[in-house]
Order: sequence, then structure tokens, then C-alpha cells
Amino acid sequence: NKEFKISQASSMSSFLWLLLPIVHAISYHNNHEKIESIRRDDDNNNNRNHDLKEHRNRVLKNNGASDSEQNEYTTVTVYSSCSEVTVDGMYYIKPDPELPVLPVICSNGYVMLDASLDFNLLSYPQFLSSHDYGRFNKYYVLSALDDLSSFREWFLIADEETKFRVAPECMACESGQFGDNTVYYVDSHTYCFSGAITSGCIDDQTSANYHAESCNQCDVGVWPDNDMNQSWTKCMALQMDADHAIDHDHISCVAHGLTFHPVLSNVRDACTCFQSAETQVTSYEIPVSELPLVTARHDQYTKYGFHVADNIQFDPVFAENGNSEIDDQQDTNTVYLYNSDFVSGTYRITESGSYVLMEDIVFNFNAPAFTEQEMADESFSPNSIDNDELYWFPTHEQAQADGEYPGLYSYAGAFTLGFFAGITVEADYVTIDLNGFSLSQHPLFYFQQRFFALIEMASQPFVPGQGPANWGAGTNVYASHLVIKNGALGLSSHHAIHGNNNDDVVITNINAASFDVTGIQCNKCTNIVVSDCSIGPQNDNIPLLGRYTHARSFLPRLRHLLDEHADEQVQFTGRDSQSIAEVVSRLVNQMDMIYHHIINDVQYDEDDEEWIATQKLFLNPNGWMDGGSSYGLLIGGDGAQVVGIGARHTGTSNINISNVEIHGIYNAVIEKIKYQGTFGATRMIFFDAIDWNAVSTEIAN
Repeated sequence: NKEFKISQASSMSSFLWLLLPIVHAISYHNNHEKIESIRRDDDNNNNRNHDLKEHRNRVLKNNGASDSEQNEYTTVTVYSSCSEVTVDGMYYIKPDPELPVLPVICSNGYVMLDASLDFNLLSYPQFLSSHDYGRFNKYYVLSALDDLSSFREWFLIADEETKFRVAPECMACESGQFGDNTVYYVDSHTYCFSGAITSGCIDDQTSANYHAESCNQCDVGVWPDNDMNQSWTKCMALQMDADHAIDHDHISCVAHGLTFHPVLSNVRDACTCFQSAETQVTSYEIPVSELPLVTARHDQYTKYGFHVADNIQFDPVFAENGNSEIDDQQDTNTVYLYNSDFVSGTYRITESGSYVLMEDIVFNFNAPAFTEQEMADESFSPNSIDNDELYWFPTHEQAQADGEYPGLYSYAGAFTLGFFAGITVEADYVTIDLNGFSLSQHPLFYFQQRFFALIEMASQPFVPGQGPANWGAGTNVYASHLVIKNGALGLSSHHAIHGNNNDDVVITNINAASFDVTGIQCNKCTNIVVSDCSIGPQNDNIPLLGRYTHARSFLPRLRHLLDEHADEQVQFTGRDSQSIAEVVSRLVNQMDMIYHHIINDVQYDEDDEEWIATQKLFLNPNGWMDGGSSYGLLIGGDGAQVVGIGARHTGTSNINISNVEIHGIYNAVIEKIKYQGTFGATRMIFFDAIDWNAVSTEIAN
């Protein structure tokens, strides 16, 4: 299916855009070439209809329903637009003969694009030149970051005669700020790693902070002190001209700039409407089995005052409104865990039950299939990017969007930085009984996976929109009603236990030690009991600086960089020009040198320039954690406990700590020099700051 391939590629390129400058524009002409090719591709049409039908049948079957056999032959009439609809409401339309049926709201003769009716994005994306979610959730569908189409170009079936209106709160299509050419865009707070701190609607039009769009009407947004009479600071539904060109670059996205992309809402807070210039409405006879399931409830729309057409087919998952009770199976579902359960990756707990260790578990996911002797040889490259699979990372198959550990190569997903946990708890009513045994990282895996929690009480390490990567949208699950008890938590490159947004958690009779950063941490957690635990000592023999963490996380991106740009030249100040391949090779070689020095006690010549550079880049001189805070037990507020220590303190309540010993916590304060340009803070690919002490030659003291 070409549309799905396009959308997957756009997700990958969204993150690469942060790495490489992109000179790219999708023209109106090219969009219509694309849709014409779709129309001509009969195989593509057949595959698309088959996929939609398969999804429909699967959902109905899983919910105790099914299409009757006669639906294969029973047809309903579906029209090409809302032009002749006399009663506003929910209908199916088929705007193009070769594209799928679309569930929409008809309003005042316009088609309201209500993406919440297709929450699983099976139909709507096929009308778009690209699609992606924002960083935080699945609330908004927007164009990919490297798709510079205006809204008219983004919406593939539009032409220069197509009219556009807006529907605040998705209630009625009405003329907007730009008359019958008004659509909604979203600002860069939703998809960039930083956004404008103050409003861009200011009098000084020569200022770098001035943005004319900031003076436009915002129908869903954030205003200072919630005063909508002031200029907005964040906007998810900004009224714009349908032909508004996108001005998007790397600096604006990482240094508090402001850009905009076309958007559709999945949460019915603001909808764009369109009306084609067709002179005659076309009717189609569509088999009932090919009608897309509407992801909404009938009563929800009648409550709004909308008519619901008789042929609308509702998705039973949404029709039931998720009222099924969570089944507590801790007493009836017992799972015994052995090292064999942890060979290929994180053990993801996705259903209620009691999980009992039957031996000491040592995590060493997807380790190289070599003997110790072979891995001790200097010819072995533990960080090679020339192999089919990267060592100690999810495989390509595992990292697929529908794989068990998504994100490594698409740069969007919970495992985009590799295996971040030994066990994840992605269900409620779970007991983890260590049963007198222990969890720990293997020393090699500890060395190579520098961001890790032995137990993560969630499906991803950060809440959406925070942390050094894109964790995927709408995949975050936080465990409640959780017990962790009776055992030891050993070597970990970051946390022993970590969680966000958890409720009703009991951690008891646990001995946590040899962690690099924190023993037990929970952010924005409620009703927490920590009792009869020993936390410490912290690991004070940490071999590496934090830059090795970044270098390891960089490897999948470096492979992609080589595939696309290996022979291109780059020149740093005061150095000879080098190819991208040469720079990448040097980095990998230095990573291998520090590995063999620490792991295999390989000694290099003190005068070796590469070894001198390697030590400066990666070697930890004192064994203590560098550049951060250390904790035994950290109970924080909403979000990651970084940047402003103590700044996040809301959302936590009812914490009970008893008979807990915390000891052996170490830290070495390192003074750094902060550099800031006129465009804001300097950020790199993992939202990290440049270590100017390490790279500058002009710091005498």
C-alpha cells in the first residue's frame, strides 16, 4: 500500500530532519501527479480496499460481531460530497472514485474533516501527502516535518477552486479569518523540541521574535494567565490561509522558534471543512463490507445535535466507550521467569498477574554470537555499523512499527534509544516477586546500554514530549496497583526502579545497589509505599562519561547517514576536509578503543593521538557519575527531574516511606561554562548541550 509506505517513511525523515538540513518542497503539481498515479494503480486500490476490509472484519470478530455474508453483496448509496445534503450530520462520502469512503460531518454544504471518526487512520491519511503525530500524543494529525506543503497541497484532492472553512469545536462550518479560504494549522510546540517562549504578536516587526501568524485567530491554544484577550503562546488550531507556505528549518525547531504545519484534530476541538467545485454530485454503490468503521459513539453525535445516517457502521471498541472493567488476575495468573525469557529483549508485562523469578536474571539482550576469546580480540568491533544488525540493540524486525521493540530505525518509539529496561510493566494489577533472586545488567550490556532501568513501571522511559527522543505518540501506559518485592536489584547504568504517573505502588523488601544514577524514582506518583528496603551503595566505578551514551544512541543514525551521505565532505574549523565516512569511522574506532581498554584491559601507546582523543571524549577519570544528580530515593513531581532541580513538584501525594536505609550516594560537582547565541541555547540531536570545555581551545582556566 503506497500511502502507508509514504507515511512510515515520513516518520523516519521527521527525526532525520533534525540531523540534516533539508531543501525540499512538495508542489501542488507533484501532489496531483501523486494522486493521479494512485488512481491509475489498480493493484494499489485493491490492496487498500483489502486492508480496510481485513481491519473491519478483525475488529468485528474480536468484539463478538461479524459482517453477515450478505454484506458482501448488499450495497448502500454513497455520494461524492455534502453539497446536496439538507440535514447536517454524520455521513459517508466518496470524494474521489479511486480513494476510499470517508466518514465525515456534513455542515452547511461543506465537508467537515473530523479525524476522530477515523482514529486509527485507515482512511484519512490516503487523502494527505504525508502524515505524522505530534511529540506528545495522538490528539493531532499533521504533515511530516520534511513535507513543506500548504494545507491545499497537503489535502491531495483539493485544487485551486476548492473552498475551505473552519469549524470551532467541530460544530459548524463557517467562514473564518480568511473567508472561504480558511484552514487550521498547528504551531511548532506540538512537533518541535522547543517553541517560542512568548507571543510573536508584537509591535516591533524587525525583531527576530516577531511572527505575523501569532496575530491570527487561535481557536484552541494557551494564553498567559488563561486570558484569551492576550496573544496566545501555543496554538493547536490557528486560522490560516489555505495556501500559507511553511517556513521550517532546524534552528527554529530547536532554539525556541515558531513554525506551522497543516493539522487535523483527533479530539474534535477544531475541524477544517472543504467544498469542492464539482458541478454534479456523483453517487456510488458501495458494499456494506467496504464501509470503514466509525471510531465514535452514536449517542455522542446525536447529543451534539447531528443527524447520523442510517448506513453508518460504528466500531464496537469505541461504541462501548471502553467501559470494560480491568480484570485483577494476580491470584490466578502466575508466570515463572527464567533467563531464557530475557534472551532477545525487554520482558514486557502487558497483562495482570504475578510474575515470579526462579533464578538470578542477568540482562544481556541481543549480545554478539561470539565466544569470549573472539570478542577479546582487537579485531572485534563492538560498535560496528557494517553488520546486518547492531550489537545489543533491537533487530530490524523487532524495531518495526508493529514489532515488539519499535523505534530504533524510525527514530520514533519507546525503544528508539535501544533497550531502556529489563522489565516494563504495561498493565495494572501486577506483582513482581523476585523470590529471593536478583535482576542486573551483564557487565558488557551495562557498558553498551548506558540508559537503562531494571524495572520500568511504564511502557516508555519518559512522558510524551520530554526526554532526549521521540517516544512515539499514544503508546504511553503507566502501571497502577503494582507490587515489587523480595529480592535484590543490582548493576544498572541508570535506575533500579523507575516510573511516571503511577498509582498504588508497593515496593517492599528490596535491596537496590550498584546503580549509576538512582535507586528508586517515581515522578507524579500517588499512593506509594516504600518499606523495608536498603538503597545503596551507588556505583562509584562508572567507567564512561555521558558522551558514550550519546555515541551509542547515535549508531543507527550514523548508519543511515552513511547510506545517504558517505562521500560528502565536511570541514571543521582548523582541520582538513574529511568525508562523512571518515568522520564516522573515527568515532566508531574511538568507541571500540575505550571498550577494549575497559573490558579487555588493552593498553595503548600514551602518545597515540587517537587514544588521547578517546580518553578525552569517553573515559571517566574518577568513577563517579558525571554531569548530573545522584539519588537513593527520588519522589518527584510531574515530568523528568532534570534541568531545574526541584522545579517539578506537582501531582505527587500520599507517599509512605518506612524502615528504608539509604547509603553510599556519590556525586562530584563539575563546573561548566554556558554559551548562548542570539538564537537561544545550543542543542544537539539528543537535546544535549555542547560541552564547550571539551571542544574549545580558548578556555585557559
